[in-house]
Amino acid sequence: MPAWLLSKPVLYAASVLALAATLLWIRHTVYKSGYDAATQAVSAKYALLDAAATKAANDRIRTLEQSARDTEAKHGQAVNAITTNLRKGNADGLAQKDAVIAGLRAGTAKLWVATSCPAAGDRSATGTPEQSSARTDGAGNAGFLGEADAAFLVTEASRADAAARKVTALQALVTAMIATCNQ
Repeated sequence: MPAWLLSKPVLYAASVLALAATLLWIRHTVYKSGYDAATQAVSAKYALLDAAATKAANDRIRTLEQSARDTEAKHGQAVNAITTNLRKGNADGLAQKDAVIAGLRAGTAKLWVATSCPAAGDRSATGTPEQSSARTDGAGNAGFLGEADAAFLVTEASRADAAARKVTALQALVTAMIATCNQ
């Protein structure tokens, strides 16, 4: 070996480098294990907090979804009741119209039309025109509509009633939707 390698300054420098390397290795090993332990502890703490927050959020979502389902079911029941009432009203209206038209055709019902204004003295105490023979011609037809005209008027009145039922049903639907939105 060369003599300069065994000189005191080189040996001192080599010793210092070896000592520094050993100290750095020890520091790195101790620091890293401590750092890893601290990191794991903090990560575990945040994992617990995240799990609790996730559970709370999932519980809130479940509650809101159930509330929305309940509200939707109530609204569906209200809409079902409204449409059922509309269908029943339409069926009853058609049955009533058909019964009136059948009565007109059978001659058991007649529609009377006032052809002139009654005089002031022709009213009863109830305010309705007095029954007089001026409405009939002996055959009982004066002032009464014919079967076709009466059937036309009854049909148009039935259509108007159906339109009124539809408007009423739409109003009920809007009211139900507003009530659902305000819950």
